[in-house]
Amino acid sequence: MKKLSFLTITMLLTGYISTQAQNNNTPQRYTFSYDRNLITVKGVINDTLQANFCLDTGANGLSLDSAFVSRHALNKRELREGIFGANTEKVKEELAKRGLSLPSMGGGAGSGETKLKRAFEPISCHTGDYTFKEPGYKVYNDLFSSDVLVGLEPQQKYTFEIYYADKTFRLYPGKPQLTLDKSWMCIPMKEHVTQVTIPLKIKIGKKTISGDFLLDTGSAHTLSLTAQTVDERGLANQEGIRPWKGKGLSGISKGGVIQSESIQINKDKLLHVDIHLSYDKSGTLSGSDFYIGIIGNKVLEKYDVVVDYVNLRLYIRPNSQHDNQCCIHL
Repeated sequence: MKKLSFLTITMLLTGYISTQAQNNNTPQRYTFSYDRNLITVKGVINDTLQANFCLDTGANGLSLDSAFVSRHALNKRELREGIFGANTEKVKEELAKRGLSLPSMGGGAGSGETKLKRAFEPISCHTGDYTFKEPGYKVYNDLFSSDVLVGLEPQQKYTFEIYYADKTFRLYPGKPQLTLDKSWMCIPMKEHVTQVTIPLKIKIGKKTISGDFLLDTGSAHTLSLTAQTVDERGLANQEGIRPWKGKGLSGISKGGVIQSESIQINKDKLLHVDIHLSYDKSGTLSGSDFYIGIIGNKVLEKYDVVVDYVNLRLYIRPNSQHDNQCCIHL
């Protein structure tokens, strides 16, 4: 039988004590602002700098507003264009030789050019009971409602609880630390590198549309169908469509709004929900090979929500806002 060294025993005990302490330390609830139907919270950058964070399950990495970066002199090195900085063109040429194209570094809705640069320097952001550390970050000309856009990703294995009715949240590492009884509906999520989707069913007139929708707390809408879905399902010719125009991270986004007969999420059904039909030719709402649309806060706000990135499960239960009408405010 092998003898354990004193160092090994010490390390095992330290790990055990640390785990026990973490398990006994119940994550706190923190308040959030819901201006423009986005979840904006207080956070800290690099342990000292206070900032407003937007928590976005539809984004990846960390993005900062250019005015905020400049005001606080955050970037110690020169900001670079392109996903690989000075080496972007070389990488692009190598990919082209293999018949591949460089992925977009931008994101968000809109058919225009994404105005951003990249900072190749480490950054740490803390909010709730979780700290995000990245080797670099994106810098946008305008993030609209926050200083920092925090992309929440399944690889980081944490739990995000959202209580829209009283505007509080919990964000902490590991699996959910609450009792998920029969009042909660459990929906399996599919992981797609940095994002997750859930299955939904929509009834618009005589058409029934089923598919996977991107879970997006960075969307201030109800449900949005991509331009690809709108074209494939012939939805642009439906009666009663109202024109819509908005602004996203990738410029102006255009589309229409139509009222659905119903949307079904797991066993729950919401009646007469306004649906956004996208006409964008590029950007998040143009189309995708893994989602047909996006589910945003104007639907999610009808529920208490638990996003379990450890077990890839979404838990929802109706809250006090459940029976209020779902609509897009033009």
